[in-house]
Amino acid sequence: MLNTILDRISEQPTFRLAAKQFHSGGRVALFDMVPTQRLAFAIALSRQKPVIYLLPNERAARQAYQDAGGLGAEAIFIPQPELRFIRAVVSRETDWQRLRALDQIVNGEVQLIICSVEALQLHLPRREWFEQATLTFLPGQSYETSTLTMELAQKGYERVDLVEGKGQFALRGDILDIFPP
Repeated sequence: MLNTILDRISEQPTFRLAAKQFHSGGRVALFDMVPTQRLAFAIALSRQKPVIYLLPNERAARQAYQDAGGLGAEAIFIPQPELRFIRAVVSRETDWQRLRALDQIVNGEVQLIICSVEALQLHLPRREWFEQATLTFLPGQSYETSTLTMELAQKGYERVDLVEGKGQFALRGDILDIFPP
């Protein structure tokens, strides 16, 4: 069903004009459409080239992401980080979601990125930094546990006695448990 809708959108003169602007490196502003039409338009454009679908606020961006999933489109959502004014115990789930989205972008796994203006206004690491901060483990490879534990700690993992959540690691003898974000 989604492909039929996208094929019909792609045939429209307005879409062709927007796609031409988009492919020449320009930005495309979608107005005079209901939110579902704008989303379908963005999904259709993302079939040709990666798209950042930018929405005015977090609520609208989250709704567009849910709607895209409901339509069967593959998209990622970059959430706005929670502002913390005091040091307290808080969930880091939003941080993990942002990291996962950045990982998918860096690895070219995504064509449609949905986020709010606020989410992009806050600091995002440079691609080089992000790639350097990423660890990749390969099956069958051997690793020096002392070097690896030090590297994990430097990259922000929390060393614990028993791994229970994302971003934690534990070393028990020669066994290293890691819970990646």
